[in-house]
Amino acid sequence: MTEKVGNPDKGWPLIVAFVSLIGFLYATVPPQLIDPILKSHVRFPDRVYEHNWMTVPLGVFVLIATWWLAKRKVSVIVLAAPVWIAALIANYVIFEQEFPHGHTTFIAAVWSGIMGAWVWIRNSCDDALDKLEAAIKNGLENDLLLEYVKGYISFFRALAFGLGTGFFGLVVSAIATGLEVGHGIVTSKADIHVLIVLNGITYSVFGLFLIFGPIHEALRSWLKLAQQLLVRSSRPDRKRE
Repeated sequence: MTEKVGNPDKGWPLIVAFVSLIGFLYATVPPQLIDPILKSHVRFPDRVYEHNWMTVPLGVFVLIATWWLAKRKVSVIVLAAPVWIAALIANYVIFEQEFPHGHTTFIAAVWSGIMGAWVWIRNSCDDALDKLEAAIKNGLENDLLLEYVKGYISFFRALAFGLGTGFFGLVVSAIATGLEVGHGIVTSKADIHVLIVLNGITYSVFGLFLIFGPIHEALRSWLKLAQQLLVRSSRPDRKRE
């Protein structure tokens, strides 16, 4: 008798939906608060967003649509569609004076990329565990099972290291470019300071999301598969009959 090694979390689709909603809100709410106070903006000094109420129905759409898609384990590209659709509508309806809005488009792109990496890593781990379970049920030799698990362990370990390296690269980029943000966009020192602070907050949010999302998921997958390696290596080899 073999134990079931794959155990998908039923609350996962809701987590994906709420994280996508947070990304959409971060892409649309800060510009609504900050843009009107940037009076020294060289192109749009007097922005007023009369249709900002659209943020609420668009946010509800992102939450429900992403939850519905996540339950069906669609591809990461399809899963990002609600955020992109809502961001596009927000660009056209709310930020019509500056279409496309730089902050909204940038956040939607980066957030979707990090979210997609997180979902892909989790789905890859679940698929690996499901295949391992099927191999166990089919009576695959223990040595082959060990090699199978080792391959996935190496993959997720390298992935976690690569994502960690990417995180530090993100921090370096933030430090290198943070002081230059705002020059050429606004003219007053106060407005430049506001944009620098927003840039610092943005990169901090991206960093935290990367750590607690894809990097944590890669390490979690590595540990789950390492546990299966220990379980299989402690058992005697059983030949297929």
